Amino acid sequence: MTAAQPLPPPGPGLTEINRADLPVLKKWINDPEMMFYSGLWRPVPDVRHEKWFESITSDPNALVFGWRLPDGVLAGLVQLVNINAVARSAELRVRIGRDHQGRGHGRRAVAELLKYGFSIYNLNRIYLYVLDYNMAAIKIYEENGFRREGVLRQAHFADGRYADLWVMGILSEEFN
Repeated sequence: MTAAQPLPPPGPGLTEINRADLPVLKKWINDPEMMFYSGLWRPVPDVRHEKWFESITSDPNALVFGWRLPDGVLAGLVQLVNINAVARSAELRVRIGRDHQGRGHGRRAVAELLKYGFSIYNLNRIYLYVLDYNMAAIKIYEENGFRREGVLRQAHFADGRYADLWVMGILSEEFN
């Protein structure tokens, strides 16, 4: 697909994010326990959060969706970033709000985003980075067909210890 062609709408649960979502997204990014499983935590002020929103929603190499419940409540954020049109690859990122974790939202959101990335956006490979101690996320990724491709040893430091960062990926031919 070329940039001039409009993309079809995403699958069930995936919606655009908008300014009305910023308070919930800011709450998640400022939750130290949630961020422990995905990266370094440091408080994010309104100005920086607003700049993030502007940059991610205008980035031609990113697809950002909210994961919404049937009643419209934002339960998560899923993204394909660092899209490389030549290699037909992208990095997947997902965050499910703490109040919505453990209910299958992560698994379904990842599945819908993979379907969109492979069948609509015509990607060949989708990859991600996950901390070795985030077993819930690793299980979700493996259930969706991701394979561990490599390890960045002691690439992360949190809670007084080093952690490995796994690189996981899935090819379009592996996605069912």
